[in-house]
Amino acid sequence: VSQKTKRGPAWANSLFEDNAEYGFGMFSAMRHRRERLIKLVEEYVHEHELYGNIENAKEESELVSLFHEWLDFRDEKTDKCTTLYDRMKPLLEC
Repeated sequence: VSQKTKRGPAWANSLFEDNAEYGFGMFSAMRHRRERLIKLVEEYVHEHELYGNIENAKEESELVSLFHEWLDFRDEKTDKCTTLYDRMKPLLEC
C-alpha cells in the first residue's frame, strides 16, 4: 500500500489454500464487488436523469457527469479511474 495515496495491493496469504486458490478467491471477490458498484452507479445515474435533485443541482450534476465518465473508462488499465475518484470524493462527502 502506498504511503502517499493509501491505495494499492496489500500483502496477504492463506494457511489453508495454495497461491492459485487464494488469488482466484481475491479476484472473484473483487469482480463481484466491481459488478455491484457498476450496477449501483448505473441505477443512481438513471434515477438522477429521471427525477434530478433540485436541492443540490450543481453538485449533483457534476457528480453524475463524473459517474458517466467513470462508466465509460471503468475497464481501462490506466489511472483515469483513480483521477475520477479523486474528483468525486469531495462531492460524495457533501
